[in-house]
Amino acid sequence: MELTIEQSRKLKATSVILAAGTLLGLAYSILAHGVEDLARLLVGVTIGIMIAMSVAFFEFVLFSGKIRKIPFLNLLLLRVVSYFMVTLGIILFVLIVYRMFKFGISFHAVIVSEEFNQYIRSQDFTIANAYSLALITAVNFTMQMNRKMGPGVIPGFITGKYYQPKNVNIIIMFLNIRHGKKLIDSYGRLHFHRYINDLIFEITDIIINRKGEIYEYVDEEIVLIWKSDTGFENANCVRTYFELKDKASSRKAYFYEKYHVIPEFFASLHCGKVIRGEIGELKSAIKYHGDAMNTASRILGLTTEANDFLASSDILQKLTMPIIYDAASFGKFDLKGKVNKIELFTIREKEIT
Repeated sequence: MELTIEQSRKLKATSVILAAGTLLGLAYSILAHGVEDLARLLVGVTIGIMIAMSVAFFEFVLFSGKIRKIPFLNLLLLRVVSYFMVTLGIILFVLIVYRMFKFGISFHAVIVSEEFNQYIRSQDFTIANAYSLALITAVNFTMQMNRKMGPGVIPGFITGKYYQPKNVNIIIMFLNIRHGKKLIDSYGRLHFHRYINDLIFEITDIIINRKGEIYEYVDEEIVLIWKSDTGFENANCVRTYFELKDKASSRKAYFYEKYHVIPEFFASLHCGKVIRGEIGELKSAIKYHGDAMNTASRILGLTTEANDFLASSDILQKLTMPIIYDAASFGKFDLKGKVNKIELFTIREKEIT
């Protein structure tokens, strides 16, 4: 059975987590006990693998979905406490089983033994717990910040990837969330903000699964970008739009009851070379500048009710269109800042009869 995009992403992430857990467990055992005691090395690796499996379960089951909406600090504390309690339980369980095999005694006999009780009061056990707590806190903080700032942004800042501006080829989608003015006029900006925030929460995983990045939010617009290779791969940049529409449609009852509107989108798609670089010192940000960004924005202004998804000829020349979509010419247009007219195409899902 072929895995979905989301399942493949989670499987890959789980593999990385398992590898990291194994290496960290092995590293701690070597630092604490050296390499001579193979049994203790096995205990360390076993603990690392079990903790990694628990991490994967937490990330993809318990800490997915609506729980991510709670405030940053509350979620961080919940994650740290949950991870630490499970980690402590795993460490104790593995140590007890290790002693059962080593001394040939029962589970209960290990628990009441003087040797085991002395160990859990020892400096070695305290250091192991402190190591676990520090690592859990650091990892969870980094994971939350990485999601807040966008995948790969923190490592890029740290390594200086964005410090020197450079030319990059990217794919750009300007996504307009419709009915913004109507909501603001009828219910106010606070209501509108809650609606936009709720809707973005619903669609973010689709963008991640399709290897896109949320570049910025501007009122009722979201700017999405892809690296050229990942955006063209399997037509991710095109499929994203229709998957967003499907997701919004599946949740239309929820949004209508809560916000009195059914989510709908307009979108433009373009590609080209832009300057990418880090800007600012007090509040640094990764910015993209160039004609391609301006062109994508102006194409969005040409979308209509009947032509809600417009793409430039530049991108269609490089894209292998999936068989389930049609691209029909919308016409040639003079866009501000462009010397020559640019041809635009309407992309629609084919009607299956």
